[in-house]
Amino acid sequence: MLLENQYPLSTYQDITPLCKNGHVMLVQNERDGKLYVKKQLLCYNLDVYLHLQKNPVNNTPNIYGIYQKEASSSEDNNNLIVIEEYLPGSTLEELLVQNGCFSEMETIDIAMQLCKILMELHKSNPSIIHRDIKPSNLLISPEKTVYLLDFNAAKPTSTSIGRDTTLLGTAGFAAPEQYGFSASSPQTDIYAVGVLINTLLIGKLPSEQIANGKLKRVILHCLEINPKDRYHNVKELYYALKRVRDVYSELLPPGFRTMCLYKMLIALAGYAFIIAVTVSTEILAFLFIGILTVAFYCNYLHIRDKLPLINSQHKALRIIGFVLAPFIIYWGAVILIVLFEAIVSIRVFNI
Repeated sequence: MLLENQYPLSTYQDITPLCKNGHVMLVQNERDGKLYVKKQLLCYNLDVYLHLQKNPVNNTPNIYGIYQKEASSSEDNNNLIVIEEYLPGSTLEELLVQNGCFSEMETIDIAMQLCKILMELHKSNPSIIHRDIKPSNLLISPEKTVYLLDFNAAKPTSTSIGRDTTLLGTAGFAAPEQYGFSASSPQTDIYAVGVLINTLLIGKLPSEQIANGKLKRVILHCLEINPKDRYHNVKELYYALKRVRDVYSELLPPGFRTMCLYKMLIALAGYAFIIAVTVSTEILAFLFIGILTVAFYCNYLHIRDKLPLINSQHKALRIIGFVLAPFIIYWGAVILIVLFEAIVSIRVFNI
């Protein structure tokens, strides 16, 4: 039975398979010349694809056609053919193979973008649970945008079903409830996000090794066996990641906190200049004055907010504070130099 006739399948010409079994094919439409992805699905939830076609979710492939072919025999199942938007980029699985593991900041950025996608999916009525979050189903565009792919295992939530009747998902990433112990819920996707974070950081599943570092607590909270013990929703997970990111970025030197390439290059040039001047003149004061100037004007660790005059509610006092700032920086540098020389002399004396 053909579900729609807007885009006849005959107008899509196969170009190359995108997976080993040939069920996912890169195709070109003869009418508009654009590239699309044609997927032949044996396991699927038709309601999910129909909902996503009518209600597109940001950072997921747009669906342009859904076709259901009748079974050729009583032993054959109806299969679904879906025409999706073609998205250029690389999957996280490909990037792990090519470049190795991701840094904590890169992982946080990916996980936070994924959380935004899941928030929108879970807000659907009923909520749509993806149930197959893993590196091969997440694509990074050339602009560093994260896209969630492959809704073959997705299903709407149901309060009338006590447990999942169709067991789908990927071993290692699937939550315990996906094995028939209870019904899938938004916490099912939260579990998989925890596995994903661990995999991006160290290239291993949590069952092999838990990643240490600032994200360990987040991972363990996602991986609780009982869904009720995990984050209550994806929004809560998003803000947990944001708190880790904010603490992490505050400790980074000015210019590196946003991880923006051009800002980091400018900062590196600035720091190199300060060091070069200090080395060439052999005047240690330049180093301390440079560091304090950067810290003050970039408000590193909120140092500027802690100064009484600059933090005043009166505009005149704030202006006076900024005028006096160079003198404060100079005398601050003098104090640091005195302390530095005192420490060095004590160490030399002890030796």
